[in-house]
Amino acid sequence: MVRIIEALSVVVLASFATALPKSAPAPVLHSAEFTDTVRMAPFANLETQTDTSFQFENVTVTPGESAVTRAGYQNGINYGQFQVDSDALTGIGPVKPASGKNVAVVLPTTTLESGSLSLNPQNTATKSAAIKYFSLLDFFFGCSTFEANSVTNNALGCGIEVSGYNTAGKMVPIASFNFAPDELVNADPAHAVLPYGPFEELVNVTFAVATSSGVVADTAIIIDNVTHINYFY
Repeated sequence: MVRIIEALSVVVLASFATALPKSAPAPVLHSAEFTDTVRMAPFANLETQTDTSFQFENVTVTPGESAVTRAGYQNGINYGQFQVDSDALTGIGPVKPASGKNVAVVLPTTTLESGSLSLNPQNTATKSAAIKYFSLLDFFFGCSTFEANSVTNNALGCGIEVSGYNTAGKMVPIASFNFAPDELVNADPAHAVLPYGPFEELVNVTFAVATSSGVVADTAIIIDNVTHINYFY
């Protein structure tokens, strides 16, 4: 009887092992008590996925024609020259926020030259010193005319390009996304999902206007709910 039970146990275990996928995904732990989703990280690095629900909402936007409010650090990423705009005062804007009231804006002020490719306008977000590298997953965006703190800005159709540099110091392949507004104001943002692979182990990422239904040099990119995974030392 003992041998029969042992034999059955071996058969059951063998069947269970055969049913398992060859590379099971890392478990995901969810908790309402935390603002971040914590996942099991490879190589024992601590890995956190951003909670984008309140992204840029901690920034108080100063109204006024000449006021410039920078995005600063958000979830371990330095958004540098990105400006934060809000529809909290008027309830309208060229492109709706993906969540909350605030959005980050790539201002039409600078040009990035990379070989024969001109990315204009553009802004770069960079990892903080505490982060080893990050992976970019997705974000919401739209384009518009730009006049600081104006209710006359309208949504524009556009094509944007996203690239960056990884820990090896190499520029990752450019990913392109298009936005076709459904309204001139309060247009729904487009959802951009980055291809898996190239946008891993990043030290920075650049968002740039490539084409516009208006004037490229005068087109702003509106960005919200940037999802990324941070890997710490």
